[in-house]
This record gives sequence, C-alpha cells and structure tokens, in this order.
Amino acid sequence: MLTEKDLFNEFKKILKLLEVNKTASVVKDSKPRSVLSVTWNESQALLHYSSKLFEITRDLLQIKSLIEHEVCHIITAPSTQVVVLETSDIGLFSASTEFVDIFREYIAEKEFVRRRRIAPLYLEAKKKMLSPDTVINQYRKGFTALGTEKFFAFLVMVSRIFYDSIYFHLVDNDTFVQWCAAAKAEGFLKLFYFVLFCDRGL
Repeated sequence: MLTEKDLFNEFKKILKLLEVNKTASVVKDSKPRSVLSVTWNESQALLHYSSKLFEITRDLLQIKSLIEHEVCHIITAPSTQVVVLETSDIGLFSASTEFVDIFREYIAEKEFVRRRRIAPLYLEAKKKMLSPDTVINQYRKGFTALGTEKFFAFLVMVSRIFYDSIYFHLVDNDTFVQWCAAAKAEGFLKLFYFVLFCDRGL
C-alpha cells in the first residue's frame, strides 16, 4: 500500500532527476483543489495530495508520471505566485486568475510532452481523473444554473474544463477528439481551444 513516505521519496527523486534544486516536502490537503499539485518558492517545493489520489490509482508508476508533470510547473514558472490585473470586480479578478492558471498549466503540460511525448501511464491516469460523466456534466449543470447573466462566473466554469483537458489536446494523436466525443462536447471545446491558443499562435 502506498504511503505519504512513498510520495515524498518519489517527489525527491524526480526533483533530482529533473535537476530542480529545491528542498522537498509532502502534505495531505483536507480541501484540495486537485488530487495532486505543487507549490514552490526559491528554495522549497511542496507536493500536495488528496486521499482521492489513491482512489484513482495505486500504481506507483502512474503516480510518478503525475508527480513529474507537477515538477514541470516548477521548471516553467519562478514561483507559485500569480500576478493579475488589480481590480475591485471580484468576477473579473476570478476569471483573470483562472486564465493565468490555464496558461501556466499549458506551458507545464507542453514541457511534460516535450520530455515524454506520449506517456501512456500519465494518459491513463488523466482519463481516470477526467471522466466526462464527472467533469463535463457537472459544469453543464453550472451553466444551466448561472445562465448568461453572471458572465465571469460562466467563464471560470468553462476555463476549468479547458484546464483539465489540455494534455489531451497537446498529445499528437486522436485522444483529444475521442475525449471530446465521449463528453459530447466536440464543437464547444474545439472552439474554445481555437479562440485561446490557435488564434494567438501558441
């Protein structure tokens, strides 16, 4: 059975392997935003995990691939801190923060793909984490509840779909198309990718 010590050991090894010179720590989050994430500064790197991680997979190799992706965040950004436009509009602030997070996820996933190209174990773990039934349908309920009046809240919900599925788009095969088809959201997600990335040459 995998333990927090196992996560710490793998995190420490991967930091060394990828030449990230930071002190490693691991902590279990009681209210996590995701099953696995990382925060860091100039000298330290902290791996956050939730108990749901072990519900998704107990395969150490899969977990190692997820940790390696998280370390790619450290490689591609100087710190966890996010700088956005100062505004008193809470909706605009939330949407701005969300879109900065999306871009950071995009460059981290791109770095991961550059290093690993198609990583079958990571891909399988992502599919388990991002079941269309549990992701897309949940957001659709939110769209119905919000309507179009709360525009920025709507954008935040849309952005989370995008954030969660970036890897599928970057892998050079038909994974993204298959994922969209399973979610019955082909046109919507493809349009969203085009507006955010293709039109900006990213």
